[in-house]
Amino acid sequence: MTDKTKLRRLIIFIVGGIFLASCLVVLLLLNSSLWAKLVGCYDLVCDRESLRQLVKSSGWAAPLTFVAIQIGQVLFAPIPGDVTGFLGGYIFGAWNGFFLSTIGLTLGSIAYSGDSGH
Repeated sequence: MTDKTKLRRLIIFIVGGIFLASCLVVLLLLNSSLWAKLVGCYDLVCDRESLRQLVKSSGWAAPLTFVAIQIGQVLFAPIPGDVTGFLGGYIFGAWNGFFLSTIGLTLGSIAYSGDSGH
């Protein structure tokens, strides 16, 4: 890939990000209850007990739910890593929590990079 192509991609990414952020701001200003829901979701992912209950309530899919939370922690910066890392060890034990956390963080990093092999 040439430098010119990389620059074009970067410009498109920046302009697209600004456009999406602007749309989000307008949407939030028009619908204040949406803002309250977003703040509530943020509070949920910052609370260890709420996350623990969410994972535990998943039953047999609890490990998959935890891995999905770890993927989200990589992709969405507001999710605090210290909360999710502690949660894995607390629910699944040190080794299983470490293993599941590593899987989730690795998959999240792969998805975030969006760059397959380059």
